[in-house]
Amino acid sequence: MILASRKDADHYTEKEVPHMAKVKYKYYDVQPFGSIAEMISLALEQCPQKIAYKYKENDEIKAMTYSEFINRVYSLGAFLEAEGFGDCNIACIGSNSVNWITAYFTAIRCSGAFVPLDRELPGKDIIHLINDSESKVVFCDERYEQLFAENADSLGGVKYFICFDRSEDDGKFLSFKKVLDAGAKLDKSAFLALKSDQNRTFLNERNARLHLGHDGNVKGRHAQRTQPCVERLLRLAGLDGL
Repeated sequence: MILASRKDADHYTEKEVPHMAKVKYKYYDVQPFGSIAEMISLALEQCPQKIAYKYKENDEIKAMTYSEFINRVYSLGAFLEAEGFGDCNIACIGSNSVNWITAYFTAIRCSGAFVPLDRELPGKDIIHLINDSESKVVFCDERYEQLFAENADSLGGVKYFICFDRSEDDGKFLSFKKVLDAGAKLDKSAFLALKSDQNRTFLNERNARLHLGHDGNVKGRHAQRTQPCVERLLRLAGLDGL
Protein backbone atom coordinates (compact mmCIF):
# COMPACT_ATOMS: atom_id res chain seq x y z
CA MET A 1 0.00 0.00 0.00
CA ILE A 2 1.27 3.48 -0.89
CA LEU A 3 0.85 5.92 1.96
CA ALA A 4 -0.32 9.48 1.39
CA SER A 5 2.44 11.88 0.45
CA ARG A 6 2.90 15.35 -0.98
CA LYS A 7 5.60 14.33 -3.45
CA ASP A 8 3.50 15.09 -6.50
CA ALA A 9 4.11 18.57 -7.84
CA ASP A 10 0.40 19.11 -8.40
CA HIS A 11 -0.34 18.28 -4.75
CA TYR A 12 -2.07 15.01 -5.46
CA THR A 13 -1.57 11.97 -3.27
CA GLU A 14 -1.76 8.38 -4.39
CA LYS A 15 -3.42 5.63 -2.43
CA GLU A 16 -3.46 2.05 -3.59
CA VAL A 17 -6.49 0.06 -2.45
CA PRO A 18 -6.34 -3.76 -2.60
CA HIS A 19 -8.24 -5.18 -5.60
CA MET A 20 -8.92 -1.67 -6.88
CA ALA A 21 -7.28 0.77 -9.25
CA LYS A 22 -4.92 3.41 -7.94
CA VAL A 23 -6.84 6.53 -6.89
CA LYS A 24 -5.60 10.12 -6.70
CA TYR A 25 -6.89 12.54 -4.07
CA LYS A 26 -6.31 16.26 -4.34
CA TYR A 27 -5.00 18.23 -1.38
CA TYR A 28 -6.64 21.50 -0.41
CA ASP A 29 -4.87 24.34 1.30
CA VAL A 30 -6.44 24.88 4.71
CA GLN A 31 -5.97 28.00 6.78
CA PRO A 32 -4.56 27.13 10.23
CA PHE A 33 -6.76 27.84 13.25
CA GLY A 34 -6.30 27.63 16.99
CA SER A 35 -9.73 26.79 18.39
CA ILE A 36 -13.08 25.24 17.59
CA ALA A 37 -14.63 28.72 17.63
CA GLU A 38 -12.15 29.97 15.06
CA MET A 39 -12.62 26.89 12.88
CA ILE A 40 -16.40 27.45 12.75
CA SER A 41 -15.99 31.16 12.06
CA LEU A 42 -13.58 30.48 9.20
CA ALA A 43 -15.97 28.00 7.60
CA LEU A 44 -18.78 30.54 7.78
CA GLU A 45 -16.57 33.27 6.38
CA GLN A 46 -14.81 31.38 3.60
CA CYS A 47 -17.31 28.85 2.25
CA PRO A 48 -20.84 29.66 3.47
CA GLN A 49 -22.59 28.27 0.37
CA LYS A 50 -20.52 25.13 -0.04
CA ILE A 51 -22.13 21.82 0.89
CA ALA A 52 -21.20 20.74 4.40
CA TYR A 53 -23.32 17.58 4.69
CA LYS A 54 -25.54 15.38 2.59
CA TYR A 55 -28.00 13.16 4.40
CA LYS A 56 -31.08 11.06 3.78
CA GLU A 57 -34.48 12.12 5.09
CA ASN A 58 -37.61 10.15 4.17
CA ASP A 59 -35.71 8.42 1.34
CA GLU A 60 -34.70 11.81 -0.07
CA ILE A 61 -31.08 12.97 -0.26
CA LYS A 62 -30.79 16.47 1.16
CA ALA A 63 -27.85 18.86 1.30
CA MET A 64 -26.92 21.42 3.95
CA THR A 65 -24.52 24.29 3.39
CA TYR A 66 -21.94 25.43 5.92
CA SER A 67 -24.02 28.55 6.52
CA GLU A 68 -27.15 26.52 7.25
CA PHE A 69 -25.29 24.08 9.46
CA ILE A 70 -23.46 26.73 11.48
CA ASN A 71 -26.68 28.69 11.96
CA ARG A 72 -28.15 25.53 13.49
CA VAL A 73 -25.14 25.29 15.81
CA TYR A 74 -25.52 28.94 16.82
CA SER A 75 -29.28 28.53 17.43
CA LEU A 76 -28.80 25.42 19.56
CA GLY A 77 -25.94 27.09 21.42
CA ALA A 78 -27.98 30.22 22.08
CA PHE A 79 -30.73 28.08 23.61
CA LEU A 80 -28.29 26.15 25.83
CA GLU A 81 -26.55 29.32 26.99
CA ALA A 82 -29.87 31.06 27.71
CA GLU A 83 -30.91 28.09 29.82
CA GLY A 84 -27.64 28.21 31.78
CA PHE A 85 -25.87 25.22 30.18
CA GLY A 86 -23.11 27.01 28.28
CA ASP A 87 -20.41 25.67 30.58
CA CYS A 88 -21.99 22.33 31.51
CA ASN A 89 -21.20 18.78 30.40
CA ILE A 90 -23.49 17.63 27.60
CA ALA A 91 -24.12 13.96 26.78
CA CYS A 92 -25.36 12.51 23.50
CA ILE A 93 -26.52 9.06 22.39
CA GLY A 94 -28.08 8.08 19.10
CA SER A 95 -27.56 7.04 15.50
CA ASN A 96 -25.29 8.98 13.18
CA SER A 97 -27.26 11.93 11.82
CA VAL A 98 -26.97 15.59 11.00
CA ASN A 99 -28.74 16.32 14.29
CA TRP A 100 -26.13 14.31 16.22
CA ILE A 101 -23.38 16.26 14.45
CA THR A 102 -25.14 19.54 15.26
CA ALA A 103 -25.28 18.60 18.94
CA TYR A 104 -21.60 17.59 18.85
CA PHE A 105 -20.33 20.82 17.31
CA THR A 106 -22.55 22.89 19.59
CA ALA A 107 -21.26 21.14 22.69
CA ILE A 108 -17.60 21.52 21.77
CA ARG A 109 -18.22 25.18 20.91
CA CYS A 110 -19.53 25.64 24.46
CA SER A 111 -17.24 25.79 27.50
CA GLY A 112 -18.15 22.43 29.03
CA ALA A 113 -17.33 18.91 27.83
CA PHE A 114 -19.02 16.69 25.26
CA VAL A 115 -19.89 13.20 26.55
CA PRO A 116 -20.54 10.72 23.70
CA LEU A 117 -22.33 7.59 24.87
CA ASP A 118 -21.97 4.18 23.24
CA ARG A 119 -25.26 2.83 21.88
CA GLU A 120 -24.07 -0.72 22.60
CA LEU A 121 -23.78 -0.21 26.36
CA PRO A 122 -26.45 -1.73 28.63
CA GLY A 123 -28.95 0.70 30.08
CA LYS A 124 -27.45 0.67 33.58
CA ASP A 125 -24.05 1.70 32.21
CA ILE A 126 -25.58 4.51 30.16
CA ILE A 127 -27.27 5.80 33.31
CA HIS A 128 -24.01 5.48 35.25
CA LEU A 129 -22.01 7.43 32.65
CA ILE A 130 -24.55 10.25 32.51
CA ASN A 131 -24.47 10.60 36.29
CA ASP A 132 -20.72 10.17 36.63
CA SER A 133 -20.06 12.79 33.96
CA GLU A 134 -22.46 15.18 35.74
CA SER A 135 -24.15 15.91 32.43
CA LYS A 136 -26.94 18.48 32.67
CA VAL A 137 -28.31 17.96 29.16
CA VAL A 138 -28.69 14.72 27.20
CA PHE A 139 -29.36 14.57 23.46
CA CYS A 140 -30.92 11.29 22.36
CA ASP A 141 -32.86 9.29 19.80
CA GLU A 142 -36.44 8.23 20.43
CA ARG A 143 -35.37 4.69 21.38
CA TYR A 144 -33.77 5.96 24.62
CA GLU A 145 -36.68 8.03 25.87
CA GLN A 146 -38.29 5.10 27.69
CA LEU A 147 -35.00 4.21 29.40
CA PHE A 148 -34.58 7.76 30.66
CA ALA A 149 -38.22 8.14 31.65
CA GLU A 150 -38.14 4.91 33.66
CA ASN A 151 -34.94 6.01 35.42
CA ALA A 152 -35.92 9.65 35.95
CA ASP A 153 -35.36 9.40 39.71
CA SER A 154 -31.80 8.17 39.12
CA LEU A 155 -31.11 10.99 36.65
CA GLY A 156 -32.04 13.91 38.83
CA GLY A 157 -29.02 15.91 37.71
CA VAL A 158 -30.22 16.02 34.10
CA LYS A 159 -32.31 19.11 33.43
CA TYR A 160 -33.30 18.37 29.83
CA PHE A 161 -33.46 15.41 27.48
CA ILE A 162 -33.44 16.91 23.98
CA CYS A 163 -34.88 14.29 21.65
CA PHE A 164 -33.99 14.26 17.96
CA ASP A 165 -37.23 12.55 16.87
CA ARG A 166 -39.73 14.25 19.19
CA SER A 167 -42.18 16.76 17.71
CA GLU A 168 -43.63 18.11 20.98
CA ASP A 169 -42.22 18.94 24.40
CA ASP A 170 -43.22 16.88 27.43
CA GLY A 171 -41.74 18.04 30.73
CA LYS A 172 -37.98 17.45 30.68
CA PHE A 173 -38.23 15.83 27.25
CA LEU A 174 -37.87 18.53 24.62
CA SER A 175 -38.23 18.48 20.86
CA PHE A 176 -34.90 19.08 19.09
CA LYS A 177 -36.70 20.98 16.33
CA LYS A 178 -38.53 23.22 18.79
CA VAL A 179 -35.29 23.90 20.64
CA LEU A 180 -33.67 24.98 17.35
CA ASP A 181 -36.64 27.18 16.52
CA ALA A 182 -36.53 28.80 19.96
CA GLY A 183 -32.76 29.34 19.74
CA ALA A 184 -33.07 30.96 16.31
CA LYS A 185 -35.02 33.81 17.91
CA LEU A 186 -32.47 34.42 20.68
CA ASP A 187 -29.49 36.74 20.76
CA LYS A 188 -26.36 34.71 19.91
CA SER A 189 -23.79 37.06 21.48
CA ALA A 190 -23.59 35.30 24.88
CA PHE A 191 -23.05 31.92 23.22
CA LEU A 192 -20.44 33.31 20.82
CA ALA A 193 -18.58 34.83 23.76
CA LEU A 194 -18.02 31.39 25.31
CA LYS A 195 -14.44 30.12 25.23
CA SER A 196 -14.19 26.68 23.63
CA ASP A 197 -10.38 26.50 23.37
CA GLN A 198 -9.90 24.49 26.55
CA ASN A 199 -12.51 21.90 25.57
CA ARG A 200 -10.60 18.72 24.81
CA THR A 201 -13.70 16.57 24.29
CA PHE A 202 -12.98 13.61 26.50
CA LEU A 203 -9.21 13.80 26.38
CA ASN A 204 -8.51 14.90 29.92
CA GLU A 205 -8.01 12.45 32.77
CA ARG A 206 -11.44 12.89 34.36
CA ASN A 207 -13.32 12.41 31.11
CA ALA A 208 -11.28 9.31 30.30
CA ARG A 209 -12.50 7.82 33.60
CA LEU A 210 -16.10 8.18 32.50
CA HIS A 211 -15.73 5.09 30.35
CA LEU A 212 -14.59 2.95 33.25
CA GLY A 213 -17.08 0.84 35.15
CA HIS A 214 -17.46 0.83 38.92
CA ASP A 215 -14.73 -1.83 39.09
CA GLY A 216 -12.34 0.22 36.95
CA ASN A 217 -12.66 -1.98 33.86
CA VAL A 218 -13.43 -0.53 30.45
CA LYS A 219 -17.09 -0.88 29.51
CA GLY A 220 -18.12 -1.36 25.88
CA ARG A 221 -16.28 -0.85 22.61
CA HIS A 222 -16.93 2.89 22.83
CA ALA A 223 -14.38 3.24 25.63
CA GLN A 224 -11.73 1.69 23.42
CA ARG A 225 -12.41 3.80 20.35
CA THR A 226 -13.47 7.26 21.59
CA GLN A 227 -10.14 8.64 22.75
CA PRO A 228 -8.05 7.51 19.71
CA CYS A 229 -10.74 8.78 17.32
CA VAL A 230 -10.96 12.16 19.00
CA GLU A 231 -7.18 12.46 19.20
CA ARG A 232 -7.01 11.76 15.47
CA LEU A 233 -9.74 14.30 14.79
CA LEU A 234 -7.90 16.94 16.77
CA ARG A 235 -4.63 16.17 15.00
CA LEU A 236 -6.29 16.48 11.62
CA ALA A 237 -7.85 19.74 12.71
CA GLY A 238 -4.54 21.01 14.06
CA LEU A 239 -5.87 21.23 17.61
CA ASP A 240 -3.68 18.63 19.30
CA GLY A 241 -1.45 21.36 20.71
CA LEU A 242 -4.20 23.15 22.63
